[in-house]
Amino acid sequence: MSTDRTAEILNYVSAISRDVGALREAVARLDERVARIETTVTQVQSDVKEIKREISLLREDILRVRLDHKELVERVEALEGKQA
Repeated sequence: MSTDRTAEILNYVSAISRDVGALREAVARLDERVARIETTVTQVQSDVKEIKREISLLREDILRVRLDHKELVERVEALEGKQA
């Protein structure tokens, strides 16, 4: 094999090696981003679970207030009926 051909092959191998190194670096950056995204998703899931719990409690409170209001309205109507 000629020296020129050997140099050409070495240049190709060197270029491939640089490309592989760049690819590894890009994959490492992507891995870091994926890890951050996974952490964020986990936090969002936790927040959503907490919000759902709070909404459930709020619904219970609203139902209780509505029932209390209904009872008070019935009492007032009963008292007004006795006065008439």
